[in-house]
Amino acid sequence: MKVTASNVVAWLQGVRIATLTATRGVPSLVEAIVGAPVKGSWWGHARGADIYNAAVALDASGEVLATKLVEGKVTFVHAALWPALYRVVTDPDARRLPKLDAVARQLLELVSTASGPVRLDELVEVFERKTLSRAAKALEAGLWVHSAQVHTEKGRHETVLQTWDRWADAAVRKAARRLGVDAAKTTLREALGSAKVNLAL
Repeated sequence: MKVTASNVVAWLQGVRIATLTATRGVPSLVEAIVGAPVKGSWWGHARGADIYNAAVALDASGEVLATKLVEGKVTFVHAALWPALYRVVTDPDARRLPKLDAVARQLLELVSTASGPVRLDELVEVFERKTLSRAAKALEAGLWVHSAQVHTEKGRHETVLQTWDRWADAAVRKAARRLGVDAAKTTLREALGSAKVNLAL
């Protein structure tokens, strides 16, 4: 694939869901660009810069959500599936794994009651950094919250967590309300194929 912003977004629109790296059941961005499986880290591949630029283009497009939907890996979800995804991740019966430890539950409560998105580097006085990172990863992997990376004023990338309700705009919420949870699950199952996810689909 030739890497331009329009090309990679059009590719994702066609496949609907893709992981960054190879995963059984869904396409991967790395393999779509390289045209073959990549052994080891894609960073060292001859087309590593293209892969990075493609991932950045997807993230910046406004049409793609990056989340940890498939096997805890970075997963790109096209906007056409956002209402179905939102409907399922906010459904109390779509049990998410792994189970949360005390710190992760505390962090979830903090994110749920905050007035806006929560940046992890602003919580280091409340939590020990390694413990905080582990708790955030558990929330990400279980799809309890939406997470994103931001570039800080200090030149670092930091994780920002927010509730799915805060992430979703009015159009996504309205479209999700028109979906029954079973229909939303069916839509996601069809897009995910045999991929393993931390949702009860």
